[in-house]
Amino acid sequence: MYKYIGDFLVKEKGCDPATISIEQITFRKDKLWIMDVAGVRASRIYGVEAKLRCGYYDIIDAIMKARFYKYACSYVYVCFPREEFERSQLKEFLERECKQHGIGLLLLNPDGIIEEVIEAQESDTIDLDIYVGILNQPRLSTEVQGARAYIIRDICSFIKEKGYFEESEFVKYVGQSKEYWRAQRPGKRGGTLQDLIRNRIHWSLKAAEELGLVEKSGSNTYALTLSGGILACISANQIKKPILSKEVKIFFFALAWHYPEVREALTFLRRRGKAPWFHSKCSRCGNSGCEVHLGYPENGKKAERVFFIADGKILCGKCKKVLKEGEDSVSVNHHVMRVFNRSFYEQLTFWFNSEVLPVKFEGPGGRDVRYDEGQLITPTLERYA
Repeated sequence: MYKYIGDFLVKEKGCDPATISIEQITFRKDKLWIMDVAGVRASRIYGVEAKLRCGYYDIIDAIMKARFYKYACSYVYVCFPREEFERSQLKEFLERECKQHGIGLLLLNPDGIIEEVIEAQESDTIDLDIYVGILNQPRLSTEVQGARAYIIRDICSFIKEKGYFEESEFVKYVGQSKEYWRAQRPGKRGGTLQDLIRNRIHWSLKAAEELGLVEKSGSNTYALTLSGGILACISANQIKKPILSKEVKIFFFALAWHYPEVREALTFLRRRGKAPWFHSKCSRCGNSGCEVHLGYPENGKKAERVFFIADGKILCGKCKKVLKEGEDSVSVNHHVMRVFNRSFYEQLTFWFNSEVLPVKFEGPGGRDVRYDEGQLITPTLERYA
């Protein structure tokens, strides 16, 4: 559903495809809000709250959220499947609510086409601080999970030297050694080295673009931005090696600090000193696991190795205890998800695995993360088997 809404914002509202965000745009107004779909055209922000059903509580929830979206967006819509809308006995109520509050109504047809039934009115309640914050809000896609800072650095250096980017030439430029491509917590090693090389380049090039280090100057042509040029200049003596100097680490740390999820993760780690990376554990029943679901657990049902996040709380799926810092073992990822009510696992994986943050993985398989400011000034990279 979100994809079709994004397509509508691009084709019908003229939003830049690069600005379409799905469950990524956040803002605070009394509480933290996360927009289902958002897009930007010039200085106009479009926000959409989507629902799969069209019952009373679905309508009330959608309208309530959309009214808050108007503090952040120029135009706000709610979207429902057409079949659900036509079957609903409350469709006239929904239309009245939309018109009364200046909220647009979108209906998703079975063929994937979005129809604008009620046109959104420009918001007259915009909070300028929130609005400007969203326009300037950095965001990374989930694809950057497999990117690495040293490869991004070498991509920038290659473009600076050659004036263009071509994948096969870049592979010749840095070589095909396992030590280079498998450095920095490579994860599962099931695929071939050639597959890993191809994927690492794709992921790292995308990350470089989203970080504002390179930009497309043609269909398949890339050029360095000012920031990318600075990175290439400070990297001149260390390219083609999976190591990072302290200057390059600090450069990437400055980029990382722009992202709210990174700031929250580091603040949590600095406060705790050390925490599990992905697995939480309940002190009451011993339930341990990484799986997490948004919402409350069902009454009477036990979910072992599962946790739930609702209303800013982490709940044990087995005994329903609310996990607390200092009393229970709360993972970095679950804490960030609790704060933002969404997962940033892929984005945090990129930043933490690139070794550009004041953290260090410890324990079997690197299950725990320790806050360590010394990592920022240590130029050598630690290897993991």
